[in-house]
Amino acid sequence: MDHWGLFVVELRGAPQAQHWRERLLDEVYGTREQAMATLCQHAARYQTNALLAEKRRLVLEENQGYLLVLQGRRSGMLIRFFLRRVVWESAPAKTRKG
Repeated sequence: MDHWGLFVVELRGAPQAQHWRERLLDEVYGTREQAMATLCQHAARYQTNALLAEKRRLVLEENQGYLLVLQGRRSGMLIRFFLRRVVWESAPAKTRKG
């Protein structure tokens, strides 16, 4: 059974000082397909702090994850979700999901 890290990457900050922020969303034990299914659920339900009058939400599949497209009245936003397989860890997680 593989161990997967599920990540999200968002563009954050004011227009003059934007930066990409990556963070771990979840960990999953299981197959790649199980991890991708869990990641898809995260992408579909993800809530951002951005002030966006959301009109439409699309989740697109990519090689290692998903791209969430949020379309608002005046602007839009792209958020990436992806997998990484854990190949080593110093101590196992206390609870296993999957």
